[in-house]
This record gives sequence, structure tokens and C-alpha cells, in this order.
Amino acid sequence: MFLIGLVNSIPQKLDKENIYIHDDVLLDTIGQSISFLSEFVPTDIHVYKLIDNNNVKTIFESKPSFIKSFYKRTHIDYVFCISENYLFNKVLENKKDEKGIQGEIFNGLLLFQTLYPIFNRNNNIIGFLMVESSFDNLQKNINLKNYFHFSLFDKIIKNLLENVIYENIHLPKIKPNDGIIILDKTGIINYSNNIAINILKNIDIDVLIEGNNFHDVLQNGSWKIIQVNSLYYEQELNIKKTILNIKSFLINDFTLIILSDITEIRNKDQEIEVKSYIIKEIHHRVKNNLQSIVSLLRMQQRRTKNIEVKDILSDSIQRISSISIVHDYLSQKDVNSVDLIEMSKNIISEIFMSSVSPDKKIEFEVDLPEKLFYPSSKAISISLVLNEILNNTIKHAFTEKDFGNVFLTIKITDIDELIIILSDDGKGMDKNFSPEEHGNLGWKIISNLVKEDLKGSYFIENNSPTGTKITINIPFISIKD
Repeated sequence: MFLIGLVNSIPQKLDKENIYIHDDVLLDTIGQSISFLSEFVPTDIHVYKLIDNNNVKTIFESKPSFIKSFYKRTHIDYVFCISENYLFNKVLENKKDEKGIQGEIFNGLLLFQTLYPIFNRNNNIIGFLMVESSFDNLQKNINLKNYFHFSLFDKIIKNLLENVIYENIHLPKIKPNDGIIILDKTGIINYSNNIAINILKNIDIDVLIEGNNFHDVLQNGSWKIIQVNSLYYEQELNIKKTILNIKSFLINDFTLIILSDITEIRNKDQEIEVKSYIIKEIHHRVKNNLQSIVSLLRMQQRRTKNIEVKDILSDSIQRISSISIVHDYLSQKDVNSVDLIEMSKNIISEIFMSSVSPDKKIEFEVDLPEKLFYPSSKAISISLVLNEILNNTIKHAFTEKDFGNVFLTIKITDIDELIIILSDDGKGMDKNFSPEEHGNLGWKIISNLVKEDLKGSYFIENNSPTGTKITINIPFISIKD
């Protein structure tokens, strides 16, 4: 495969058996990608979420900027029954994309639709991506020069739908003044639109670029790698006092290049970076404020001689620290999703350092996937639940011995449930223990968060005197519309 600039290779796809991306995060990634698609080939794009076996809801839409859209009004949050739609039924039954003419006239044009199923890692359909074009315009525009452009459109969509299962990366936006170039596997330019030709003319490259090797056309200048991921790689080329942004998409035997002159808009890009920085800075300050509260509570804890008050303050410190861990993660990374595995390891480390007595030998063993992405809106609830069950175990399981083991397992089942299992080989609970009747504040927090916020359930297996096992089941699709 032909590679460009400084890039010598692209990342291999991760093992999806060890990667869990929440269905809502997956749909959001696709939703952020459709503006690219609606500009690459001017079309109306809609993303639908499968609510149940017979109803879908429109959650994203994108309209082309330089041709007239079929739709005057937004369709976001529109719910309809798919049993009455032949194309949806066909895709749901055959589990593959389907094409068809709707038969309706919009703005005087016959509507042509292509519907793609959206699968999650378990090969279950969770939504649909709809491409709607003018049938007449498609017939007019399919000529020899535009063949590569249009033929890649379907491949780009399928590549995106396959990639989101492995990596939380969306397609970048295409601006109206972006050029498009398509290369074959040897680097020969097979297609270029007028914008790309004009961009190159502005840096004194005034040749018939189609049929030439891309490296020969842009042989001077200095390259800089911006990012490389499994979907595309992005570089900048500084040439003749002009900065070109070059995004390269490797699709089968072709390379799609999105070419942008970013010399004059660098300041705008910096403004976007500043806004992103501000959001991360807010999370950073929240984390710092929470740590300040923790410091004040620790001071109060040292001053009091009342054992019960010390324990209450200790529990409060741990809960606030768990929330702080989430904000610390969000201050450094994507604010839309959280890797529960990284967060869980940080909580375990925090509890081990602060709650395990130095004179006890308590070992932690974990069985965790490599990654598990979850919407950040629910991450705090999960962190608090994890904090409470770990703290309860450390405080109560090993009061009668100085050693023991704690086992934590987090996994996703085939029926899309997030399972958290915490077990120990301590003394176990009283046989008549009931969280509702005998539980402390911690158990009330666990019960409320698991049942009310996360729409899940929990089960306690008391193996007294040989330990306790707590199993928490949370629907992986726990954010209901």
C-alpha cells in the first residue's frame, strides 16, 4: 500500500475480543462522522438508533452544504415503526446494506436510498445509517472522471462501520474549500477535483496532476505527522510558505487524500484547541477542588478522637477520591467516554494505598479486558459503586486475620451486560445479613446507584466463613432514551 510523507506504516486493528465500546459511544462516533460523508458525495445522511425490534429513532442527521437538501426540517428525535418500511425490514432480515428507490418525489427529484446496518461487537444490529441522494443527479454525475470518487463512497462507509467496533475514532469534517485526490496503490493520481487543482496552483504547481505520482507533484517541503490511527493518518506539509493539511485514508487498493490549505485558518484551529483545553481545564480544577476537600476532611479526621467520626470521614474521603479519579481522567482525555478499566485500576490503587493497614497482607487479583469504553455520564456512578464494594471488603472481610485475597473481575457477557464480580477469602458475612435491613450507608449507595441510576441489579453470595462474592449486573446499554 502506498504511504505518504513520514508515515511508514499504519496501526493494526486491535483485537476486538478485548475491546469493549459501549453502543451509545459507537453510535456517537458514527454520528460525528456523517458530516464528512454528506460533503464527500453531497447527500442527506441520517443515523437511526434501534430502540426495539420494531422502532427506530433518528439521533443524527447531516445535510450537504453546497446542494439543496431533501429536507427542510430536522428529523432528530423522530421515532417511527420499521415494520412499515420495506428497506429497513430487508436490512434487518438480511443483515447487509440495501439500495432502493423510495418512489417519492422530493423537491422535484426521485429519491434514491442506501441503508446500512450498524453492528456492535456481538454482531447485533443497534442502528442504521441512511444515505439519501437524487437518483437523477447520480445518473448525471457518474462519468469516467468521477468514477473513483463515487465508487469509494460506499467503501468509506463500510470501513467506518467496521472500524468503530475497534477504535473510538470518527471521520474528520470536510470543509467546502477542501480538495479531494484519489491515488491508486502505486501512488498515481487517478482523480482530483477542481479545488485540489486550485490549491496546488496557489503554490505554483500548475501541471496536469492526474496520471502523475503524488510524491513527484509534492516533492518539496517538510512533513509533520499530526496523528496516525487505524482509520486515517493526518500530516502537515510546509511548502513555499504555505501549510497544507493532508489526511490520507487507505481503502482497499486506493488512497483517498483530503487536501486543505490551513495557512489562513490556523488561528481558528487554535481557538478550537483553546476551547478543548478549557473543558479539560474545568475537569482539572474540579479534580483539584475535590482533592482540597479531601485534604480538609483528612485534617478534621486527625483532629477528632471519636472512632465513629473517623470512620465516617474516612468513607467520605474515599468517595470523593473516586469521583476525583474520574475528573482526572476527563481532564486528560476524551470528555465523551471513559475507559472503565483504567479508572478501575486507579480506584484499586487509591484504596490499597489508603485503606489497607500496613500490618495486613492483602493481595489484589484482577481479571479485566484491555479496554472498556463507557459514556462519561455514567462513569461516576460506576466508580462510586466500585469504591463502596472494595471499601466494604477491605474494612470487614479481614478483621479476624492478617492476610487474604481480593479478586475483581469485569467483563461483558454475550447478552450485553456489564458484570462486576468482587470476591474475597475473608470471614464472610452474617448468614442473616440483608443490605436493605442491616446495610450501612455504603450499601444504600450501592443499591441506589445500581438499581436506579444504572438500571442494574446485584447479588450477594455469602460463603461464611470462607468469604463473600458480590456480583453486579449492569445493562451495557444502560442509558435509556
